[in-house]
Amino acid sequence: MSRAWSILAASVFFACGSAPAQFRVGGRITHETLEGGFWSIRGDDGVTYDPLNLAAQYQKDGLPVLATLVLRPDMASVHMVGPIVDVVSIEIVPAFAGAWRGKKSYLTTDGQVMGSADGWAFAMRMTGLDKLEFVNGPAAKITDNTSFVVSQYTYPPSYPPGPSSGTCAPVVDSILGGVGALERDGTLSLTLNWTHTCGGEASRSVTKYSMTWVPALSASEFPQL
Repeated sequence: MSRAWSILAASVFFACGSAPAQFRVGGRITHETLEGGFWSIRGDDGVTYDPLNLAAQYQKDGLPVLATLVLRPDMASVHMVGPIVDVVSIEIVPAFAGAWRGKKSYLTTDGQVMGSADGWAFAMRMTGLDKLEFVNGPAAKITDNTSFVVSQYTYPPSYPPGPSSGTCAPVVDSILGGVGALERDGTLSLTLNWTHTCGGEASRSVTKYSMTWVPALSASEFPQL
């Protein structure tokens, strides 16, 4: 089937089928330099969307938004960056979510650094105008233009690998809470307070993160706090 007939068939299906489903995504408005330049929405789900009708007031590079979109499979584009969409509604939000990569530091409760890991990765989704949720982690609420507060969260019990003798299992890790800041320049700072329980014994620790926004994580990266 030729390209023209494929587009025509898709158009007929789109026109005759049921109303397309709407979906909501947090994202960052980005000016792409391909094909003479155009605007995209880098979604916090790792997908880049190609909007047909992004209003002029939202055409600002780096602008954080929460958008309701509809896929347009009946349309074709030379941009080739991702799915073509109609913007049903869009609002500016205090800060953008998405994928982050940077440095994680491990501290004792009195501030002593026990170690660090570079290239750490996690991701967040925008679930409301002032609400975030970490992938594989807790929810958070934006309290002003940049600051957010992290809710309590308990992970499922884990069983460390290796011989059971001398090993406490299962280990239950809980986030007691935390605070962070999302800056418009694409940087994030975060401090979390943890408790670790095993065999009735509990200990506490602190983790700090210094992160930079990235368009998406690689397939080999597992987002975790």
